[in-house]
Amino acid sequence: MHVEKSNSWKEKIDPAFDEIIKVYLDFIDRSHINVNTGYLCFDDDTLNFLKQKGYPSLHKKLALDYEYSKKLTKDMIKLGASNDIEYILKFFTAKKFEQKKSYLFKLIQALPKKESQEYYRKFFCFFETEEKLKSYFNRSPGIDLKRCQFDVGTNFLTLVMQVMYKEYWNTENDESIKGKRLDRLNLIKISLSLVYNTISGITHKNSLDELLEEAEKGNDESLFKAIQIDKTLFDLEWIRKRIRKAFYSGDRIFFDRLGAAVMKMSLENDIEYNKLNSVLISFWELGLCKLTNQERWELLKSCGIVVQDDPKSFDRHVRRLIENKTICDY
Repeated sequence: MHVEKSNSWKEKIDPAFDEIIKVYLDFIDRSHINVNTGYLCFDDDTLNFLKQKGYPSLHKKLALDYEYSKKLTKDMIKLGASNDIEYILKFFTAKKFEQKKSYLFKLIQALPKKESQEYYRKFFCFFETEEKLKSYFNRSPGIDLKRCQFDVGTNFLTLVMQVMYKEYWNTENDESIKGKRLDRLNLIKISLSLVYNTISGITHKNSLDELLEEAEKGNDESLFKAIQIDKTLFDLEWIRKRIRKAFYSGDRIFFDRLGAAVMKMSLENDIEYNKLNSVLISFWELGLCKLTNQERWELLKSCGIVVQDDPKSFDRHVRRLIENKTICDY
C-alpha cells in the first residue's frame, strides 16, 4: 500500500496553512459559542457579559465594501494584529502597477515564516513586471483561465490571512487578546457571523447572509431557514414588521412555521463533526480542495480537529458533503 509523504500538503498550499486553521478554531473558542449540542448557545460567562450589555442585537453582516474593510483593519490592529495589514488596503487602492507590486511583496515580506515567504514569492513571480502579468493570464486555450484566476484569488486570500493573524500567538500581545484592549462584543458578533454562515451552509446549502437577502425580498421560506440558524434575528426591524403583518392579517400558518423554525436545532446532522465540517466549508476553496484525501486528513488531524479514524472513512464523509453540494468538487 502506498503511503504519501507526511506534510506533502505543504508543497501545494501555504506551508503555514495549519496556522490559519488553528487561529480560526481558537478565535471561535474564545467567543465561547457552544456548537456541540446542535443548538447554538453561549456559556455562562458570555451570558453574564451579554446581560451586562443589556442583551444587544448580535446580528452582524460581514460586508465587503471599502469603508467596512477599513474599519475591520483598524479593529484587527486593536485586537493585536500587525500594522502590516495596512498594506492590504493600500494594495487595493493603489492606482499604478508598481505600487501594487510593492505592496504585494511587502505583504509577503511581512510573513513570519520563511517557507511561506518563499511559497508566495514563487507563486506570484508573474507579478514582477506588467508583461509577465499579462502573459500569465493570456495563456494558450488549453489552460483553464478560471482555474488560473481561482488559484490567484485563493493564494492572495491566504496571504492576507497570514499577515492579519501573524501576531495572534505573540505572547507579548497577550493582554490585548485576552480582553483588556479587546472589544469583546465585536469579537462575539464577528465570531457568530462566521459560525452562523458556516452552519447555514451545512444545514441549508446557503450562507445566512444569502438567506437574509432573499428573506428581505419577501421569501418567507428563507426567513424560516435563517431563524432556524440565528434566533437573535428577531432584533431586526424588517423582520419585526413581517411578524406584525402576519399578526394583523391572522396568518396562523406563518406563526406555525415560525414556531417550528425557532424550535429546530441549527445543526441537525453530524454534530460530532461540527468543527470538522466548519473547517472543511470555510477552508475548502482556500486550499483544502487542492489536496488529496490523505493530505487533508493528515493536515486536519495535525490541527487537533476530531476526524474519522482512517482516511477512507474521512473520504466518504467529504464525498457526502460534495454530493449534498455543501462543498464543490474541483
